[in-house]
Amino acid sequence: MRKAIFAVAVVLLLGVGSVAVARVGDGWGKVGDAADRVAILEEALSDLVTDGTITQDQSDAIVSALEEKGEEMAEQRQQLKDQLESFWEDDVLTAEEIEQLPFADRILEAEELSDALEDGQITKEEMEELRSAKPGFHKGRGGRHGGGGR
Repeated sequence: MRKAIFAVAVVLLLGVGSVAVARVGDGWGKVGDAADRVAILEEALSDLVTDGTITQDQSDAIVSALEEKGEEMAEQRQQLKDQLESFWEDDVLTAEEIEQLPFADRILEAEELSDALEDGQITKEEMEELRSAKPGFHKGRGGRHGGGGR
């Protein structure tokens, strides 16, 4: 029984928890999508309570854990956004600053950035040129977060 409850919680955490994972600056995670996923979670948990798979207390614990995780992830996103904004204050993002980011490996491996980072930094102007030359660059692998929030 505990394994079944744990499996349900993990599946729900992965599926619904992804709602809280919004990418800085790219508009992902629309409210309607989140509301739909929350409704699905509530329905699934209600069904599990009704059929005796889990108790209402267990359902409440799952919802509470997901809410806490969502708040934690929202705080982490805000901290990341603030960090990126501070890095871009001088309109330059250095390799050292990039290395401080949790997704540094993706940025540093991005083929599109290799030339721009040759001198150890990328300017906002260079980033904008990359975005113009390759639409969607900032949303794809590597450049998704590199443009700052300004």
